[in-house]
Amino acid sequence: MNIKVQDLEGKQAREQYLLEKLKRNSRRHSGKVFALAAITLKDLLPDNEGIESNLIPTAMLSAPLQGEIPTAWAGAGPALFKVFFNNNPTPIIDEVYDRRPSFPLAIGVPAGQFQAEGEYKLQYYVDNGAGPVFSDYTVFTVDKNDPNRNIAPPPMVFETDRITPEYLEANSGLPFELPVFTLARPGDTAKIFMRIPGTGVVQEVATLAKRPVSGFDPEVAMSGVIPKEVFVNGSGDPLHEDGTVEFFYYAYSRAGNESKLPANTLLSIAFKPMASGLKTAIIPLATETPDPLIDRSDAILGVTVYIDEFQNHLPQDEIEVTWGARALTRFKVGTNPQFPLESPIVSYGALISEGDASGEGPKEVSVDYKVFRGLIAESPPSAAKTSVDLRIPGPENPDPGPENPALGTVTVLGGGANPEENLIRVVDKDLPVSVKLPSYSNLRAGDVVEVIWNKASTGVTVDLVGDETEIIVPLPYEHVARHGDGQAIPVQLQVTNPTLPAGNPTLTVPTSVKVDTFQMGTLVPVSFPDKSDFFKSLGCCQSIWEGATVTVAGDRQNFAAKDTVTVHWKGQDEDENDLPGTEGKQEFILTAEQASDGFDHVIDFDSVCLPISNAQGELIVWYELSKTGGAKGTADPSNVWIKAELANGCVCIAPDACEFDCSSGAEKK
Repeated sequence: MNIKVQDLEGKQAREQYLLEKLKRNSRRHSGKVFALAAITLKDLLPDNEGIESNLIPTAMLSAPLQGEIPTAWAGAGPALFKVFFNNNPTPIIDEVYDRRPSFPLAIGVPAGQFQAEGEYKLQYYVDNGAGPVFSDYTVFTVDKNDPNRNIAPPPMVFETDRITPEYLEANSGLPFELPVFTLARPGDTAKIFMRIPGTGVVQEVATLAKRPVSGFDPEVAMSGVIPKEVFVNGSGDPLHEDGTVEFFYYAYSRAGNESKLPANTLLSIAFKPMASGLKTAIIPLATETPDPLIDRSDAILGVTVYIDEFQNHLPQDEIEVTWGARALTRFKVGTNPQFPLESPIVSYGALISEGDASGEGPKEVSVDYKVFRGLIAESPPSAAKTSVDLRIPGPENPDPGPENPALGTVTVLGGGANPEENLIRVVDKDLPVSVKLPSYSNLRAGDVVEVIWNKASTGVTVDLVGDETEIIVPLPYEHVARHGDGQAIPVQLQVTNPTLPAGNPTLTVPTSVKVDTFQMGTLVPVSFPDKSDFFKSLGCCQSIWEGATVTVAGDRQNFAAKDTVTVHWKGQDEDENDLPGTEGKQEFILTAEQASDGFDHVIDFDSVCLPISNAQGELIVWYELSKTGGAKGTADPSNVWIKAELANGCVCIAPDACEFDCSSGAEKK
């Protein structure tokens, strides 16, 4: 039976004294064999593979360290047994045996005792009654450093930037070298990984053998060869598509400490012929000859670059266009490409900043492109060139668009008495209109100002001499009349200068002008084309079950395309009281044909005509006209009796609901 030694006062001091005494005796009898057999530890790494003594694999640090005392001590009777760790006088194992235990005797060292990196010692003593005797030390090592002292190492290095069949054949694979690590030691190893192009799949492609003790030189880097079978099959056919391939590695110390992930090393797989027959880039908006030019109008449309067809292209090839020094976003050739390929739009910022000078110009810019397959790039023999001139007359406008708020605000005045700003009235009709603008900054002699009415050029201009304080352009009324009335006709002034590119006009922000010159004539009331001439009604002989047809006649004087005509109706009984539920309306936006020729509308039988007939009443119809210029008018109402019930009491709600003869009598026409 094992009996735990009870804690006694002064026990630790006594054991410390005893420990030191035994050590002195051990030194005094140096050369004589008095020590007990040392503790042996299990699952340690072989000392002949490295420079550390009894190295513990890092994977074992989370569990107790297992060991044993291989041989029995002398004496089979009771004994005191203590195990000491790192010369600490407090034992980690303290037991009393009433008789000698079985051997080998298992020993477990708690994991918490050896978590820090370093060298540790184990020792025990036994007192069998004759006196205490110490064992020899057992030394073991904990290593927590990877080969680069737990700092991310540099990337691996290759002798080439592209992997070709010829290179693999000449080198029996792909040679590589790892960097010299800051804590290189015997027993270090490494695993090499590759991320397969186009898939993202990671594959282990090589493992380096442990570095031997013999001949070890910490300044010599580890190296190896990735087998060519990683890249080609037995027939020499490629296993992966052309493109960028990523390589990385993990290095491991002899204890198994893994390095941090280094940066990837990128190579290109290039088994297929590279792009060839590249032609100079095309700038489709720079079509001027002999001096191509990009101006403001081009910038507004969006400047792009065309790439003409070339040979040996692959879907994953990427094209990068450079405008001056500015690289545009790369785009792929893709499957079944339609040439010419078009680049992304060149930003206005790039148009301003790039070229042989910065700013609006005039300047010259070179435009080129590269076809990338992985890291390999091919370029055409020459770059395209074009002039860029984005200068505009008047004040600066940082926006590429033609409208420049800094030009000021246009004011429009009619030619009649007491004109009102931005309103053309009846009294202004047929009189010249004045379009005004205060003088703007950077006004130069030779600036040409043109009136733009309702977004259309008028051709009406004035040439400035350069000292104007106000600009006034007289506009003949015919240009106003051409566009007709309107609630908000946009009016602008456009400024050009013959010394600047024709594509660089600048415009004021639109001023909304109300044109209201319409003089409404008498509106023609609606008619009922099917009405009985004798009874002034719509009845069974007029197929009333199909509804009441109303005609709005064409009116060239009052109607125009885009005017709104709203047809209204209601029913009244024979005492001219409105019939609830019979009222309604329908809005029409007139086409040019409806304005000139008129149109029909059918009023529903069930919901309108039948209730009116039941009340022996009449249908009242009229319409309202709303002109696009804002004028309004209402036609006089028209009325018709609705007669759906025959003298015999039958109501003709359908073609075969009643029997009647319309071929004679008052209904005969």
